Amino acid sequence: MTKDEALNFIRTVKSGEKSEREAIEFLRYFPFSDVGCAKIDTQRALRNGAGEVIYGEGKTDDEILRIAEAIGARGQNILITRTNERVFERLREILPQVEFNARGRVISVKFKEPALTQSYIAIVSAGTADGAVVEEAYETARFLGNDTRKFSDAGVAGLHRLIANLEQIRGAKVV
Repeated sequence: MTKDEALNFIRTVKSGEKSEREAIEFLRYFPFSDVGCAKIDTQRALRNGAGEVIYGEGKTDDEILRIAEAIGARGQNILITRTNERVFERLREILPQVEFNARGRVISVKFKEPALTQSYIAIVSAGTADGAVVEEAYETARFLGNDTRKFSDAGVAGLHRLIANLEQIRGAKVV
């Protein structure tokens, strides 16, 4: 639940659009909802402004899907890290706005695009082998509302490749 959703909920109870009994029924799932394999934090967006992040490694495909479906039913943004294409294909049947970054093994479901920061984060990697980590970091930072720029293959043995991007990297709020 976001701040706006909480305010709207209070307004509907005060105006009589929702009865007190309906309010109790709605609130009984706070602050979490138990879906069997996990307890979903239903107040995360209200507390910190960001949607739910599901760490997929170690979870079965079915567990990830059960969690994501419950969060998606509430219309909350979801980020799933350390996952796979099977989960993406199955999730696409339920939530058509799903996107998959195969290199980073990250799935995102956005019901609402986050407003991006004015400053930016620079993600700098030494070589091509770091690509999966770069993509996971990029998707995570963007999900959390950060403007983010990638500087990949900045070089281990070739300092000149790093120096070529130094001005942009120095302009970042976080590197």
